[in-house]
Amino acid sequence: MRGYADDVALAIAREKIVNTTKAGADCIATLCPFCFLTLDLGQMLIKSTFHEEYNMPVLHYSELLSLGLGIDAKELVLDFHKIRVDNVLNKIG
Repeated sequence: MRGYADDVALAIAREKIVNTTKAGADCIATLCPFCFLTLDLGQMLIKSTFHEEYNMPVLHYSELLSLGLGIDAKELVLDFHKIRVDNVLNKIG
């Protein structure tokens, strides 16, 4: 059962995803674990609630830092993300 706080969090996530998409961002990176879940999993809720699909990849800061330090993406188990991050990984190289 979703409540008011859930609706507010989803509305904020939707606004952030819409704005980053309009800005042409490749992904969203966040330090906050709750924000990561809200932005990644939230896109599934946005799709079912608003019938909008964005597929904006979301990375946690520790994942982005690990990639920057040369850790293999397979070791980070990025397949658990709800929104695929393949396009970002291809750009990172």
